[in-house]
Amino acid sequence: MLISVGFVLVMGGLYTYFEFEKTSQFQQNNSIHSYVNEIEKLDASLDKQILLINSWYFSNYDSVNQASRKYQKLLDRPPYLPKKLESVLLELNRQLVSKAELIEQVKSNNAVLRNSLNYLPALTNQLALSLEVAGKQEQLTNVQINVYKQYMYRLAFQGIASQIIHHRTETNENIPSLADLPIEVIVFWTNLNIHIKMLIEVKQLDKDLHEQIEQIEMKNNIELLAGMFSEYLEESDKQLKQYQSWFVGYLFTGLITITGFFIALRYYNHQHRKYKNETLTDPLTGLGNRRKLDKSMSVYVDQARKSKTTVGVFFIDLDGFKNVNDTLGHKRGDQLLQQIAKNLESSLRLNDLITRIGGDEFVIVVPNANIEVLQRIADQILKLLTLEVEHSDESLLVSASIGISCYPIDTEEAVQLIEYADEAMYQAKADGRSCIRFFINIFNYLWQLFPKDSCH
Repeated sequence: MLISVGFVLVMGGLYTYFEFEKTSQFQQNNSIHSYVNEIEKLDASLDKQILLINSWYFSNYDSVNQASRKYQKLLDRPPYLPKKLESVLLELNRQLVSKAELIEQVKSNNAVLRNSLNYLPALTNQLALSLEVAGKQEQLTNVQINVYKQYMYRLAFQGIASQIIHHRTETNENIPSLADLPIEVIVFWTNLNIHIKMLIEVKQLDKDLHEQIEQIEMKNNIELLAGMFSEYLEESDKQLKQYQSWFVGYLFTGLITITGFFIALRYYNHQHRKYKNETLTDPLTGLGNRRKLDKSMSVYVDQARKSKTTVGVFFIDLDGFKNVNDTLGHKRGDQLLQQIAKNLESSLRLNDLITRIGGDEFVIVVPNANIEVLQRIADQILKLLTLEVEHSDESLLVSASIGISCYPIDTEEAVQLIEYADEAMYQAKADGRSCIRFFINIFNYLWQLFPKDSCH
């Protein structure tokens, strides 16, 4: 009796320990996942602010400084990370420090540029006045003064243009001789030339600094960090399964522990399937997401290769959906996406895969369907997705541009099937939207079988 009670207590303790470890690991993985996503967002934000430095919309460095500080703060305060991820984080930190130093140099260089551009009108005015004085003193004729002024203003314009459009136009215009100029005018003339040359050199330095910033490719290390995290998740999953095996072995020592084992195993499998399903499902529509598409494509292609059948891929982008969002709000837009998802599910076969991979982008995979069937399905989908959304006294039209690729006619690679369908979709967009386009290779091959224009 005591042994049975002791065994039950031990098994209960082991079960509690395993559940605690699983929950802790799940929470830790979620925190790392959120951390990696935040790094990607801040990296994109910092790159955007750097691009804006030389744009017309740039007003001050507050946004650049804020993005850099926020990025640095995030890298300085990571969650608990496995050892293999820490080295990548250190490299990211080093790259960010280098980028921040270059940004400071850009800021200093831009300050010199602004001050120099502000001083340029004063120099031209001084030179113009000195030319006028020389004219009054009859040291220069009016014709000479006009020649020197025109050349001076063109020279100043080139200096300003080189700062605005990053280019200085070289001309074959003859430089007026300075031999006829009084000494005091030559001094101002020389100062203006030196200043414009300095402007061009400083702008070239600005260009070089931006090129150095672009060479610091943090995205590669961020992708490496995400990839290593995925490997870490797989290792954690294997470790959890190993714990489960040990637990199963102990439970088989008695009837009570066996019953407890099946309860725990059922609970674990339910949680595992739930977590796995969440990672493969679009939360808004309940359809598969991009990860589901990537995992399933190779399976469809392998099955088609073994059975020597076909796989059709439809890349769908809604036309007019942005207008619905902008006019009726995102809530109505979400309802429309949910309605479209239900319509697609009800109109296709159970073994067809329907995924939502972006805001208004859907990808449908249809196995074992020839070209004629794909055309018929595409016509049906286009008709299904051509909707009128009522708004006040008017209706907002929503339709779709559909691109289609087919295995093995277009390619035997799963990834390329999606890319080719995407290209065909963009061709449909270019041809007027609300129409269907096959990938160009298959379209040429079937030119005689289908109408030249499938637009509606």
